[in-house]
Amino acid sequence: MAYVRKRTTKAGSVSTMLVEAYRDKSGHPRQRILANMHGEPDTLRALAKLAAMREALRQERDWLAQQAADASDWYAKNVEALSDEGAGLRCTFVSSGCIRLTRQDVIELCGRVSCGALAPR
Repeated sequence: MAYVRKRTTKAGSVSTMLVEAYRDKSGHPRQRILANMHGEPDTLRALAKLAAMREALRQERDWLAQQAADASDWYAKNVEALSDEGAGLRCTFVSSGCIRLTRQDVIELCGRVSCGALAPR
């Protein structure tokens, strides 16, 4: 037999779920959660809320896919620019998008770059 269980957490939020009562092999009463109803009092409202959440998640997924494509294009352009033969840097690119320079590259860069705050006096 299925019923709606309503609980109030210590924080004060309401939790509702569709629960089925049954007995295990030993004959002890147990409950099995059939569905989380996200605080809604009945299944119809819970389904409507889930449908709205599904649509919002689909829109977010599409937006993130576009952001990933844009980031991939940007990364490809910058890797091409940095790995040009004219740059003279021996660097490797790792999956996180960071540039790993060899010790010699760092020494050469320090010789080419000056910063007012770090310049020797």
